[in-house]
Amino acid sequence: MKTFSSLFSLSSLFFTSLLFFTSLLFTSSIFLSGCFTPVLIEPEKIQITKQEENAIQTQKITNYKNYIPAKILDKSFYEKAFSVAKKKFEPKNSKKLQTNLLIVNHHLLVPHFIADTLTQISDRQKKEIQNIILLSTNHFHEGRENILSSNLPFKTPYGFLENMNYKKNNNALNIKINNTVVKNDHGITGIVGFIQKYFSVNTSDFSHEVKIFPILIKDKTSVEESKNLAQNINNTFNKKNTLVIISMDMSHDLFPQIADFHDITTLHAIKELDQKSISHVDTDSRPALHVLFTLAKLWKQENFTLTHHSSSAKILEKKYQPDTTSYITGFFTAEKNISDKYKYTENKNKNSRKIITGLFFGDMMFDRYIRQQLDKKGWESILDWRMKRFMTGSDFTVVNFEGAMTEHKPYPAHDNMMAFTSDPKWAKNMSEYGINITSLANNHSLNFGKQGFADTKKFLEKYNIATFGTPYNDETVGNLTTLHEVRGVKIAFVGYHELFNGDTSPIIKEIQKIKSEKLANFIVIYAHWGDEYIQKIHPRPQKKAHAFIDAGADIVIGHHPHVVQPMEIYNDKYIFYSLGNFVFDQVLGQSVRTRLGLGLEFICEKNCETKKINYTLFPLIADKNKTYNFKVELMDKKNQEIFISWFKRISKMRKNQAK
Repeated sequence: MKTFSSLFSLSSLFFTSLLFFTSLLFTSSIFLSGCFTPVLIEPEKIQITKQEENAIQTQKITNYKNYIPAKILDKSFYEKAFSVAKKKFEPKNSKKLQTNLLIVNHHLLVPHFIADTLTQISDRQKKEIQNIILLSTNHFHEGRENILSSNLPFKTPYGFLENMNYKKNNNALNIKINNTVVKNDHGITGIVGFIQKYFSVNTSDFSHEVKIFPILIKDKTSVEESKNLAQNINNTFNKKNTLVIISMDMSHDLFPQIADFHDITTLHAIKELDQKSISHVDTDSRPALHVLFTLAKLWKQENFTLTHHSSSAKILEKKYQPDTTSYITGFFTAEKNISDKYKYTENKNKNSRKIITGLFFGDMMFDRYIRQQLDKKGWESILDWRMKRFMTGSDFTVVNFEGAMTEHKPYPAHDNMMAFTSDPKWAKNMSEYGINITSLANNHSLNFGKQGFADTKKFLEKYNIATFGTPYNDETVGNLTTLHEVRGVKIAFVGYHELFNGDTSPIIKEIQKIKSEKLANFIVIYAHWGDEYIQKIHPRPQKKAHAFIDAGADIVIGHHPHVVQPMEIYNDKYIFYSLGNFVFDQVLGQSVRTRLGLGLEFICEKNCETKKINYTLFPLIADKNKTYNFKVELMDKKNQEIFISWFKRISKMRKNQAK
């Protein structure tokens, strides 16, 4: 994971900068916080009573020879964090809130988010807690084992936080010990000070100590290993006296609008404990979520209450921060209705509103000059790690796959070579980059005949990439439609290809069938149509798009012209006439180098009796430096603003319509 580099780093220089900057935030007259939009909080002047000071001074301190220091050893840092932690949630009934599962952030730009979440543990429950399991991602992928721990205590400003594995080579969970790795990981060391501050009490009237079991888990840890860890925790520890804290941050290294889009999927997956969606969430530890969701079900604490949702970009008010880190914090309870004592808000029933996210791109092909670059420089020369992070944070990703995918030898590359075949090995990369739905309704899918078409389906479906659409809008070689269900919401994708068969009646009949048989909640028409290199709406596809909407489609998305075309709203439904290319070897000219990713939110309420679609635009650029390189990247701040302004203008959109 890459953290927000200007504020947080392993180096002591950057760490000092973080501490200084955070201190400035706390000591200023306002403090930025909040859910989605920062809320201004006026911190109270910190006053530690004499009794509290004596408790801190007289706390049992053991002079351990070997220990792991907390990331921050300045006591005032924690005192200030807890001083602005004002949220308090309570059940609607008379019972006291009981939670044994928390999610906290470890990006220390917002330490009060951690404090707010810990303070949901009541004083009564604090007295019962003896064991705290702190689970974080292994940020630097160090050590041989996928799961490891430490057996050293942690030094904090409030004394030593004892390790329940102290001086033990073996521990209750049979996890390998690696103190060096744990010492270097802020997912553990950044949180232990908060734990010791809140949970350890030593006064003349009452004394209470907790012990910690730190765990680091690598990203490559399998689902089975993660679930087994949860099962072992359940079998080994008594829920009544155990608290499990998941230390994690969410979206990383992307623009704020992408982080917001990704967090929709993450938040809904957490609320619904949807383990199938974990592979599509943008977080620094998917395995940790498997552990969390499994424990939530075993411990029957399946209802999530959000304490904070924000990001570094919102906190710092940077609209185009390129390396945003987002935060989702909260706790799990058996009770369903938890209210915020101070804001009087209530969690909605998790079944009343569902949001599914999808990412759409235009034409993608791996032959001709693209093939040459792939063979010489590899996949990441076309789509790098940042694009992977971007493409894998939504519930599904759709592309139009141009050409066949076969084991045939390709034709020699030249500008007029139009018979495309792709090496089947790239299907795995497509899947790893989140692509799980492809349209074959285009003029290149039959480049190697019916057998080539069948091979394409076979190689894509081997990696669970669904296909839909056919070259002639019939079902002689494939299927017009694929159905995709996520968290109970069904979406139908219907392919249309204008070039070989312009008749729209098969598609309209398909729409009517889906509607009459109630096969899906939403219908998406994905159309290969229009005139190439024209950046305006042509009357021919416009007439067809309107017919699709009139027949019952919920949205129409086009491709083929190789350039981005306008968006139109017709009968309150969106029509995107062309997203342009996605991965294609056309880079001579700004219009073909400009590409568009389209993020959609499919929103269902009351079992989809009420539904709507929201969209977000993600402008892309190929061959950014004009060196005849086909790499596709997100546009920078300046070019994003230029693109959005241009797109609004050509689409004749009102102010604030383009996002």
